[in-house]
Amino acid sequence: MTRKTKAQPLPAVTVPDAALLVADLQRLIEEARHSAAQAVNTHLTLLYWRIGQRIHTEVLGQLRAEYGHEILPTLSAELTPRYGRGFSARSLWRMVQFAQSFPKESMVLALSSQLAWSHFQELPELAPKPPQLGVEPPQLSTEPPELNAEPP
Repeated sequence: MTRKTKAQPLPAVTVPDAALLVADLQRLIEEARHSAAQAVNTHLTLLYWRIGQRIHTEVLGQLRAEYGHEILPTLSAELTPRYGRGFSARSLWRMVQFAQSFPKESMVLALSSQLAWSHFQELPELAPKPPQLGVEPPQLSTEPPELNAEPP
């Protein structure tokens, strides 16, 4: 028969040790929160670029720019009920402008670790323009689509 030993109580944490522990735990929490926020920002910024790129190349690149203003409210009407107001026609238009202003995904990925999506919304006029290849790609106007238009 084995003899059970009584569990030894843990030593009490003294006030100075508790303060150091709390400070260290706070630092860990803050670092994790910052890292998580940065990762989310990077992924959302890349998502918005990819959405803008897809709309630009697969829809607008093959159609007249006027039709682009008609398709954005339609896409928004499909996306907004499920994903929220971040996919309004105006937001989709900004995503397309973003993809036009930053044509390379690698550039967006590199910058998104330092800049938030809100920063990118301010940058399109500062971004490098893609080189001219002899054929002018269709460009959207600088005005957002009519937001009160009913989808077709």
